[in-house]
Amino acid sequence: MRYVEFKQFNIKSFLSEGTEYNLYLQLKENTPQQLQEGIADSLKKLPKNLLGKVKPILKKIPKTGKNLVLVATLLGTIAGAVQAGDMAKVDTPLDKLNNMTTMSATMDAGTDAPLGSVSLPKNIDVIKMPTPPPAPGADTPDGANDNGVNTQTDKNGNRTVSSGAGTYTFSSGGDLLKYETPKIKGLQQTHDIAKKTVTVDFAGDKDGVGIDQKATYDMSGKLISNDKISTKYMDFGVTNDREKGYTIDYQMSPDTKISANSKTGLSINK
Repeated sequence: MRYVEFKQFNIKSFLSEGTEYNLYLQLKENTPQQLQEGIADSLKKLPKNLLGKVKPILKKIPKTGKNLVLVATLLGTIAGAVQAGDMAKVDTPLDKLNNMTTMSATMDAGTDAPLGSVSLPKNIDVIKMPTPPPAPGADTPDGANDNGVNTQTDKNGNRTVSSGAGTYTFSSGGDLLKYETPKIKGLQQTHDIAKKTVTVDFAGDKDGVGIDQKATYDMSGKLISNDKISTKYMDFGVTNDREKGYTIDYQMSPDTKISANSKTGLSINK
């Protein structure tokens, strides 16, 4: 399966505001050769134990132009933290590098179907969940801290902790319920800790056709169910939903849409 760079990848949401994003803005104007030289220079600044973790990761990341900029940014951030003696700021960019690897592996591996075709693959590489942060305590306020970690409370009283490494959802009692990876190139995995399942969501664009897919896997990466496949081109859309059935949509005008569903029949929405 070939690796594809999808337009939906939001770099600003992937990188932390401040040091990471500002460094990215500087590096994105560099040539591939300059980026490679910068990466090599950053690697020289890492201690051996950290270098042993980083090098295997880099070997698995495809050397596209966009990836080179991101790798140079994250390595530059890591090297800067090492030189400043602030090792606490190494983990987040290291987790992001690892996420780039596993997301790429999911699309590169010899699985059964490309992500832009009629179904998601039958086997995937499940992204390893980084070490979860501590569950927020009762005295932890909602909002972002100085490190860009954002804590929120949902309508059920569950607490979410979001950073560049992804989003963790904890129950009000402090149990980890769910982990969501960052969305990279339109692809995201959600780990349901209790059900021991992984939901894969993919949204992309191929030759002008919008694609939206969702499937559920077990924790070993084997397909359990194709939950939803949706494609849209201009005013026409086709969706095959495991629960809602097969639907064809036609947007006749900005105010009128005709839908034909295999379970509910024909409908006109105005």
